[in-house]
Amino acid sequence: MKKIPLFFLMLFALVSLSACAEKMLYEADYPEKTLNETVNIKNHKVTKIVFEDGRGRNHPFFLADQQKISEFIKMMDGVVIKKENSHEPSAGWTHSAYFYSGNKKLFHIVFNNPLQIDNDSYVVVSGQLEPKELDEFIKSADPDWKF
Repeated sequence: MKKIPLFFLMLFALVSLSACAEKMLYEADYPEKTLNETVNIKNHKVTKIVFEDGRGRNHPFFLADQQKISEFIKMMDGVVIKKENSHEPSAGWTHSAYFYSGNKKLFHIVFNNPLQIDNDSYVVVSGQLEPKELDEFIKSADPDWKF
């Protein structure tokens, strides 16, 4: 009879440890930052953003209108993220954006949760840019963009 309670105690300890390990994946020593702080946007002159549609509905859209670029950067400032220590590769995405200064690529963002910036994963703490919101923004600059 003593084997059964010992088994449940060991099972409880194993479940607790795995939950703590999962929590530690993104709660290490990384601070929460806005998306713009993370990509250091204030030190870059973004001249072009190339939006891609992972659903296959649209061709890449090249945004060069400085007013629209500023509007999108302001939208990004409302997103708070925290870097993860490690993350399982995700399958599929709906939107991504390449940011350029002239012909120089600055960074690439895949708008999922976790968010991908270049090869790093970030958990979204608050202010996720939802696919519908991204579609509406892109459509405001390109009337041919399909939802």
